[in-house]
Amino acid sequence: AAFNPQQKTADGSMPVEVDFFDVGQGDCTLISANGKHILIDAGENDQADKVVDYLEGKGIRKIDILVGTHPHSDHIGGLDAVIRSFDIGQVIMPELTDEQTPTTKTYLDVLTAIADKGVKLKRSDPPEQIGIGGGTLEIRGPLAGYSDINNMSVTVRFVYDEISFWIAGDCSKEAEADLLKENQVIQSTVYKVSHHGSDTATTQEFLDKLSPEYCVISVGAGNQYGHPSKEVSQRLKEAGMPVYRTDLNGTVTACTDGKTIAFTTER
Repeated sequence: AAFNPQQKTADGSMPVEVDFFDVGQGDCTLISANGKHILIDAGENDQADKVVDYLEGKGIRKIDILVGTHPHSDHIGGLDAVIRSFDIGQVIMPELTDEQTPTTKTYLDVLTAIADKGVKLKRSDPPEQIGIGGGTLEIRGPLAGYSDINNMSVTVRFVYDEISFWIAGDCSKEAEADLLKENQVIQSTVYKVSHHGSDTATTQEFLDKLSPEYCVISVGAGNQYGHPSKEVSQRLKEAGMPVYRTDLNGTVTACTDGKTIAFTTER
């Protein structure tokens, strides 16, 4: 049957909900579309229980696609707990060289959890598209090999009718430049600001091309890195769109029917 993006789910809410969880200084984003779930990153190791509780509280039993953007602990720390706690369709992580592959306990814990459960591990191979929940998960990067592991972040854009979300881990300037060069940067409704608002990312050229209508920064209060940077904050301010921050607003939720979008925040 043809999918009608205007249809509401049974409880009258929107068919798509995107939660930018407050996991302190880290990243964790849940995309729920018509009963299908995509989880992108799962915060630092010490946030694992919080993330699992969040998901269980929503009545989720299966994560259809689990994305570990890159192997830094503030992104993949909670992944092993998620893998062990839920039914997992597949895990997507970047293709790393032997030199790039970390030997941290955090990364090994994730690989062990994947192996123990026999979960399918897919290495990102952009550009590619995965249809899910009436929408499309586009994998747009990384397009090259980089020495900086942040630039190896799996870069995704989730599209549901006329509304889209750009989520790219800690993707930084070099990777942004390649995405621009290869015409992979497409106007997106919501930009989850890369690298917690660090000035290593979100160049003016990239922001102009992405041209988001809303931004969300996942960042810890009083973090040691000074994120978000003054430079990026100013750039977003000048662009004139609303900016939500998990350190100020707590968990940020966007709901959409593919035409309109509404935000709610924890505080």
